[in-house]
Parts: sequence; C-alpha cells; structure tokens
Amino acid sequence: MGEQQKELNKKIQGLGSQGMNGKQMSEELAKIANEQAKLRKQIKDIQDQMNGTELGKKIGDNLQDLQKKMDASENDLVNKRITPELMRRQKEIETRLLEAEKAIKEQELDPKRKSNTGVTFSRVSPPDLEKFKKEKEKQVELLRTTPPNFTPFYKKQTDNYFKKIN
Repeated sequence: MGEQQKELNKKIQGLGSQGMNGKQMSEELAKIANEQAKLRKQIKDIQDQMNGTELGKKIGDNLQDLQKKMDASENDLVNKRITPELMRRQKEIETRLLEAEKAIKEQELDPKRKSNTGVTFSRVSPPDLEKFKKEKEKQVELLRTTPPNFTPFYKKQTDNYFKKIN
C-alpha cells in the first residue's frame, strides 16, 4: 500500500508539469481520487481485521488518522485543489502507511507469537479430595443398607434420590 501511495504522489506531482487541458486534468484527478479511495478502503479493511488484537490497539488510531487525511486529500483532488498542503499531506500519508506496514510485518515476525502444540498431562486429585469421596461413599452406602421404616411414598422418593446422585 505504501508503494501504491508513492505512485499516487508521483502522479499528483506530475499533473502540474504535463500541460493538460481542463477536461484531461479533471479525468486524471478523478482517477487519482478513485485510487486514493480504494487505498482508504483497504486501510479500513485492515483496521477491521486487526480490531481487538494487540497490534490493532497500537496502530488503530494511526490508521484512523490516515483515513481522515486520505478523505481530505480525495476532496481536494475532486475539487481540483492541488496545493502545497495537499502535497505535504500526501507525503505524510505515504510515510505513515510505510510505518504501519513495517509494524504489521514486525508483529508477524515477532518470536513471542510462536505457537506450541498442546501438551497432555495427567491430573492427580489431592489426597484430601479422595478421602472425602470415600467418606461420602461410605455414608451413602450406609443409608442404602439401613432399612428405614418409610411409607411407600417416602421409600420411592429416597430411591429416586439415590438414582439421581449416581
């Protein structure tokens, strides 16, 4: 994208020295403005993709500012205002695009971001938990084996309860 912006800047600088008539100049400016709009859309897409990532937080404001500057440049191009301010803004856009591309490349090459395959390991329960489970089993077994003198309704309820906890 930085290279595309560089080409646009060269085209804008060459417009003044080519000696075109009004219609040709308008057509060329419209083409350049269209290319600038495409670049702005690409930046918006990149920003949307990086939204929520660490890199997106770092360069998100920079990309937002770039989009605003590109929009202002498009307006100047459409309105045929080729001023030194437009040239300065275009140069700044190019510089910032190149910096953003460099930051994205560095992020991709960052060794901290290497992935590792998952490692399986066996989990061992703490001894206290095992002791607790055994005690609970003893209590439940004691309740089952002791014949309570329940009415048939309550006997059915306790049987359902024991089925649910198993």
